[in-house]
Amino acid sequence: MRQVNKKTPFVFYASMVLLCLVMISSSMTGGLFARYTTSVTGSDSARVAKFDVSITDLTSTNLSLNSFDQDKLSANTTFTVTSNSEVTVKYSLVVTFPSALPAYLTLTLDGNSATTVSGNTYTFTNVGSFAPGTGNSATHKMTFAVAPGLQAADVSMNNISVDVIFEQID
Repeated sequence: MRQVNKKTPFVFYASMVLLCLVMISSSMTGGLFARYTTSVTGSDSARVAKFDVSITDLTSTNLSLNSFDQDKLSANTTFTVTSNSEVTVKYSLVVTFPSALPAYLTLTLDGNSATTVSGNTYTFTNVGSFAPGTGNSATHKMTFAVAPGLQAADVSMNNISVDVIFEQID
């Protein structure tokens, strides 16, 4: 004859009660956490600040000197740097000659020597800066001259390249 295990029904009923309790507590916990969720709606927009800079009025990129003629010991060219930017900008100037300048010639910008000289390229760093706004401008004078006390024959430099490098600083 077969024996019936009397503990089986108790274990079965206990596991069913435990399963029901787990389901009820899960339902209550889910409802509790659902009260703490949030939702947000809205909109936004952005735009890029205007960066508007230029160099104008470069009077000449062809310069000639003659150290034997007192009126031709130096040659000047002027130009205007303008900023209509909505950001603060600073600028540097790079002047490139077709070939390296002879040792007896000097190049200055507003009376200042170049910060860096590399072959035929002269760099003037931190020449100026502009606050945001329209109509900001500065006129600069570049002077190409025979060094004081030296003599040289006629010198001509044509097709000089003048580049202004702008950098946003805010």
